[in-house]
Amino acid sequence: MPELMVQSGYQVCGNDTVVTMAVDGAELDYNAWTGVVAKNLFESCRLLTHGIPLFAEKCLRGLEVREERCRDSAENTLALSSIVATVYGYDAGARAAYHAANNGTSIREAATALGIMSPAAARRLLDPAVLTDAGRSSVLVEQMLAEEQARAGRAITGLSLPVRRAILNVAGTVARADGEVSSQERQVLEVVGEALHLEPSATRIDEAVGDALDIEADAVGPDDRRLVYACGAWLASADGVLEDREAAILGRLRDALELDTDSIGAVQGIVDRLRGDRRHYLPRSEAPWWEDFAELLTQVLLEAATGDA
Repeated sequence: MPELMVQSGYQVCGNDTVVTMAVDGAELDYNAWTGVVAKNLFESCRLLTHGIPLFAEKCLRGLEVREERCRDSAENTLALSSIVATVYGYDAGARAAYHAANNGTSIREAATALGIMSPAAARRLLDPAVLTDAGRSSVLVEQMLAEEQARAGRAITGLSLPVRRAILNVAGTVARADGEVSSQERQVLEVVGEALHLEPSATRIDEAVGDALDIEADAVGPDDRRLVYACGAWLASADGVLEDREAAILGRLRDALELDTDSIGAVQGIVDRLRGDRRHYLPRSEAPWWEDFAELLTQVLLEAATGDA
């Protein structure tokens, strides 16, 4: 019966196309195609008036909804990863989907296990009853997105101004590793500056691409030094290739920040793991890396603050 109704629907759609063409072909107040209009309209009415009652009687009547099964399907669909991605970034959504598919868990359980969100936030965001309500779900997503952006903003603005300027300056030095700053690289620096809440002007960008490694280590704490280096290491390998000139810049940065070999190794391990995770979960991603800079900077910040680096 469902297939019968689908075929009837196809025919009705076809009839509607004929009617539309016939009306479009009319000339002023005269339409020579009223016969084909009437024929197709009546055929559509006949198909629907006969088919709908038959479908209701033979297929729909007596059906009962298995609420638990429907809820279980809604809660365990991998499609919920798109909601996670909306609030926490595409990387997070992909990681949650990958983890859920490989471990036979729900997206809610995967997001909690991976530390993407707290159990309370997962229950709040991934409630099928809310997500199936367009009005409530849009309001909820906007609220949680604003909360996540505020959290990331607090983490970044919690850094001192000299540290944020040092990160921007390091980004500028990496950008001009080939001796010049292209228009695209200048745009990248603007995005980086915005993520760092520095409101970069053209002058500041020019300053950022100066001798950025003239850093006063005494004005930057030990943890912040590691963070500055981590961001430099991330940016230097953003295209997947660490060129000799970029490696030389990282060497100068290490000396300017007065970091020892152990600290460098630990920080580089964090950067390599984060980049490896991104390639693992997003092997075909073509999104520019700088669009996620705020999220990546937050991750590096949290890792550098809580890790062994």
